[in-house]
Amino acid sequence: MRRKETINLVKSRDRGPLEFESHTSEHEGDIMSIAKKTVVTAPQSATIKEAAETMVKNKFRRLPITNPGTGQILGIVTSMDILDFLGGGDKYRILEEKYPGNFLGAVNESVKEIMTRKVEVLSHKDSIKDAISKMRKEDVGALPVVDADHNLVGIVSERDFVMLLSGVLTDELVEDYMTEKVISTTPGTRIE
Repeated sequence: MRRKETINLVKSRDRGPLEFESHTSEHEGDIMSIAKKTVVTAPQSATIKEAAETMVKNKFRRLPITNPGTGQILGIVTSMDILDFLGGGDKYRILEEKYPGNFLGAVNESVKEIMTRKVEVLSHKDSIKDAISKMRKEDVGALPVVDADHNLVGIVSERDFVMLLSGVLTDELVEDYMTEKVISTTPGTRIE
């Protein structure tokens, strides 16, 4: 017969089945604290004219293009894409080649013809530092924010950072942090 202590020792080693899965944290990064969570988007079937009207109406310079069914990001149209289309850039060839002299026909072309398909994005788990680094590295003024399924959950732009620093979002002012009694000297003063 087994001793009671031995039985308890054996039971304490029973840690349950080894069939478990690792789960990654689903916590949002701090980028979501400044990202706009309500994002105006358009389907890729929208016309260039509709995209431009949406951008003017909402007073922004970029319009994410998403799949209406899944919410996944397919591309982005910027004000520069529209200027390129109108002003003789690479996208102007649509106007020249496909619609020679027919401006009205060209602006009714699908926005998918001028959108940028390879869109740099942020994860909803990224930090503000990650966003700044990526925006500087990619030389872009905004980045869509996507979740693990690549669904659009927000967008962050240089304006959001300016608003954050200006106190509009935080209600903090420079005077709340500045030193008022500053010791100063002239440039000719010796270090010693």
